[in-house]
Amino acid sequence: WGRPHDPWDYRTQARREQRSVAEYRAMVRKRGTQVINAIEQYMPDTTFLTLYWGVYYSPVARIAAETDPEVINQIIADAPHYGLLHDFMLGILEGADRGTTIIDGNEYAYYRRRPEDFNRDYHFIRQTMLGAVPQELRYKYRAQVAVGHAIYADVHSNTRESHYISTYLTRPERALGMERIVYLALKHSDRYVWFYAQKPCYLHGNLVDPLMIPAIERAQHKVATDAPLGIDWDPIERRAGKAYTRAKNVE
Repeated sequence: WGRPHDPWDYRTQARREQRSVAEYRAMVRKRGTQVINAIEQYMPDTTFLTLYWGVYYSPVARIAAETDPEVINQIIADAPHYGLLHDFMLGILEGADRGTTIIDGNEYAYYRRRPEDFNRDYHFIRQTMLGAVPQELRYKYRAQVAVGHAIYADVHSNTRESHYISTYLTRPERALGMERIVYLALKHSDRYVWFYAQKPCYLHGNLVDPLMIPAIERAQHKVATDAPLGIDWDPIERRAGKAYTRAKNVE
């Protein structure tokens, strides 16, 4: 954010005085096609995970609701961060072979807490986003773009640098919280859920509470067998939330 030469921010491009936003968009889309073609040379029928593409906070939300090409160009030209990313991803989609799947990883799911939050994101990516996709690519988008969700592990394991609601949970309660959030994320994804962690390392088990792995596995099993979650989470969250609010007010 705010980097001097953000690759997706038209306002920071060195040649923006010589090249229009439409020219930049065309080149970025071309580069996306070249990237996926290069990947497919070595990994045919690949799964391409992007941390996010279509989120309703991003310029894509405005593009999806607009039909005037000049207005769309202006939206992208004025976007503070990720305006050109959309065209890069359109290039990825355009160049993707039939066997390639593109996963929109929905990074904004980091702080999702309710089923309706995940459901809203899912339908945005699956349906609303089509308004931002050129007509000739919509069939590929429907067939080859899938929804994933992100989980910010530190938020649920009390390993953030600042306190959070999980700070005021017991270890077993944190494990239940992890089981619940993994369950909800998987239930509202097409297949994949991915973890982001700043301190815990799930690959090596560093700073990972031993209760967490079984909790994640329980969530996976419940989703795979279409079993109910079976966790009464609201009272736990209310109690921890009150403690969190009191601590914030003291600060």
